[in-house]
Order: sequence, then structure tokens, then C-alpha cells
Amino acid sequence: MRNLYLATVLAFVVMLAGFGPSFMGAARPQDPMREVRGSLAVAWMILLVVQS
Repeated sequence: MRNLYLATVLAFVVMLAGFGPSFMGAARPQDPMREVRGSLAVAWMILLVVQS
């Protein structure tokens, strides 16, 4: 079970690293669908961590 928590946190870190430069670090305004997609992905990962 301990490895499952570690894998979940690792997946969360990888997801943040992937979305970070284009979603959170962008100086220009983003299109609404990209913001919705990024927000849903982050929310899904947070729910995954909270439920486990």
C-alpha cells in the first residue's frame, strides 16, 4: 500500500511538471478549453490523492 501512495504522488508531480510550463507559467492569455482541461486534470489528481 505504501508504494501505491508513492506512485500517486509521483503521478501528481509528473502531471504538474507537464502542465506547469504551458498552463501556469504562460504570460499570454490561454484559450478557455486549455484552462478547463488543466483545471480538471489538477482536480482529478487532487481527488485521487484525497481518496487514497
